[in-house]
Amino acid sequence: MEKASNFFGYQRSVVCCRAIFLCSVDVEKNFLFLISNELLEAGDYISETIDMKKNPPHLPPKTKDLIMKDTYRSISTVIFLVFIAFITSVAASLSTIAWIAPFSVTDTSYIPRSAQSLLDAAAEIDPVVEKQVRQRLMQVYDRRKKIQNEYYTDTASVGQAMMLTSEGWAVMHVSAYVRGSEVFWESVDHQGMIFSVETSFQDPVSGLVYLKIIGDGFRGDVSFPDWDSFDRTASLTALSTGGVSPAVLESLVRTRTTEQHPISEPVYAHHVAGDVAVGDVLIAHNGAFVGFINEEKELVESWLISTQLQPLFEKETNEYVGLPLVGYQVSGVVVEDMFESINGFFVTKAPTQATSSTIGVGDVVLGIQGVPYDEVTSARSILFAPDTLTVQLLRAGSRVDVQVEKSVLLR
Repeated sequence: MEKASNFFGYQRSVVCCRAIFLCSVDVEKNFLFLISNELLEAGDYISETIDMKKNPPHLPPKTKDLIMKDTYRSISTVIFLVFIAFITSVAASLSTIAWIAPFSVTDTSYIPRSAQSLLDAAAEIDPVVEKQVRQRLMQVYDRRKKIQNEYYTDTASVGQAMMLTSEGWAVMHVSAYVRGSEVFWESVDHQGMIFSVETSFQDPVSGLVYLKIIGDGFRGDVSFPDWDSFDRTASLTALSTGGVSPAVLESLVRTRTTEQHPISEPVYAHHVAGDVAVGDVLIAHNGAFVGFINEEKELVESWLISTQLQPLFEKETNEYVGLPLVGYQVSGVVVEDMFESINGFFVTKAPTQATSSTIGVGDVVLGIQGVPYDEVTSARSILFAPDTLTVQLLRAGSRVDVQVEKSVLLR
């Protein structure tokens, strides 16, 4: 009898294990069918065991109470098996989901190891250089958020502006800029002097805001990097209102959401790693003004600002002079049924027809001033090129050089 009980106990265990295993392996198909079959089989074994215990051949029948006790025990066993099978199937389902489609969580505080090592090794900026740069910065506040016309709240800061001219022109990054709000602004220099703001406007290309501060004798001797030789792997310094922190440029990210784009406007920007915030001023260790940090923690490079100094001086506005072309970046062309690898800009919109001195739809820009076309740098090359520049084209299967005139870009 003891051997029979052990045998049935063993069979019970095997059946239960089979039920749990099948539930965990095949949770996506026939779950109800499999679990019901296995539980019925388990129930058969349980029933046989109960019968053996109820009516042994060599003993008299059990009393009714003992039979009910065994019945309740068998029901509890079935319920326990159902519960275990359900928990196992849910766990298997979750495991399968996690394996097939893992959760994607964007951690904006994560810094790749290479960038972190550069940040750790970054040297602190010379305090003299920092002081000189801060003498060119203005802190701009919204006086509507002053308490009792004396105290600025934490939300009163509009941003920090870099002075560009001694006549009061400055530039800054402003989140959610509203034209006309400058009448409520006041700027504070490094000595605590307060100045009013005369006017402001937003540059549609860079997204930065230019403002004219009322006064004169400002420090407008800002310096810019030599972008042709600028080391984009070197550590930089981010200046905020309250302090400084090291920063480095990470990989380029595409800022255009469509494939077609103007050839004279930047398409890529560097993501900035480090303890940086929106509106921080990024400078090199020699004090050169590198740019601003925008909402995406991307660098708005200062060469866009340096192209605007002349129109600010002459016309008190901003103005871009370039090639008014729109098109696609292309990497190959088929010529006489043969593929040829190229790197160029296929023109889809142009204000002129294709002639010996103009560029038209269907032309492919292969180079600017003898430098091969590069989607990352060609906008800067065009904006800094002379008013008459040489463009290398692929036109009707032939490579030609065309001298064209730049024009004011309208938006």
